[in-house]
Amino acid sequence: MLTKRNFRLYCLRFFLSLFIGIPYLCPAQVSTQPGGPLQNFSVGTRFLYGSFITPSPKLEYVRDSYTSLKEVYIQYQLKGNKSWHNSHKNPQWGISYLSGNTGSRAFIGKMNAVYTFLNLPLIQSKRYTGSFRFGAGPGWVSKPYNINTNPKNTIIGTRLNAFIHLMFQHEFKLSPRLFLNANIGLMHLSNGGTILPNLGLNIPALSTGIRYAFSTSITDTITRRKRFPQKISYSFHTTAGIKQWPWIGSGKYLINTLQVEGAKHLNENNTAGAGAVFFYDRTLSKYSSEAESAPPHDKQLQVGLFAYWEHSFARLSFPMQAGVYIYNRYKSPALFQQVGVRYRFTDHLSAVMFLKTHMGRADFIHAGIGYHL
Repeated sequence: MLTKRNFRLYCLRFFLSLFIGIPYLCPAQVSTQPGGPLQNFSVGTRFLYGSFITPSPKLEYVRDSYTSLKEVYIQYQLKGNKSWHNSHKNPQWGISYLSGNTGSRAFIGKMNAVYTFLNLPLIQSKRYTGSFRFGAGPGWVSKPYNINTNPKNTIIGTRLNAFIHLMFQHEFKLSPRLFLNANIGLMHLSNGGTILPNLGLNIPALSTGIRYAFSTSITDTITRRKRFPQKISYSFHTTAGIKQWPWIGSGKYLINTLQVEGAKHLNENNTAGAGAVFFYDRTLSKYSSEAESAPPHDKQLQVGLFAYWEHSFARLSFPMQAGVYIYNRYKSPALFQQVGVRYRFTDHLSAVMFLKTHMGRADFIHAGIGYHL
């Protein structure tokens, strides 16, 4: 019978078999051939050790140990045959599986995550590479909040969550194929306010590991950079999200947004712009005492103006917004922020997902589509 525990063990064994077995199963003369099936691929493993930050001193009891996690990953060195590869010093991308103790054996239990990542070189020499690695994907914990069986876990309310990993990596070349790394990073796990409680896990951690390359990586350098539009471009986005508010066990409400943007390319990878956003948040009228005299639709509407910066990796980009409310009948901070991810399917159509926050405190996650003029 396939249980959740067995499934995790199968995943771990699969990645370990890739890490241990492939170097011996694949002859060296095959993997080192230019254009071979394993050209520019590598596998690695690392151990992470840290301690999560409790949102309040009253929650110190939740942490009963240090966070200890094991990670295995597959990595691919981009070949440098595209302009954005060269402009980012030929980064690597990959997929990783992470598993271990959250730091709260009694109340949160074990954590697992599967995520994709991009590793951006910052400093390079013959035997050393300093890089910034970031990734995201689904993560889950074994002991989420439950009013009957686990009421003391007021940090994580869902088994399935969003996982984000940011890391500064220092890698040292031991041989043409073997690399040692030492790292410092931050992991975040939460559901973005979809279900309460959602204080989230923030885990600073130190880590060390090794990486094995199946062959010497081959990269190219192209001298012609991709041309980018010089004029201001405009786009429209519509998104929706779900939010539980204000207490654990409360109802879940639909939130709709409409966003208008104007932007100008600063260079091939960076864009700056400004826009307006309309939030139609149904939670605001349910428990609002600040604007009782206003009609329900007025209470639910928030309008903001924002400036933003966006960094692109070809069709994939990451916008970051900072804004101020110009219409808001509900008592809340005057400023808001949004961080997101956008993917351009065509020159005119895109998919987008944002996390809205108030000074770092998550409000809700919303996703939808955009149209670019």
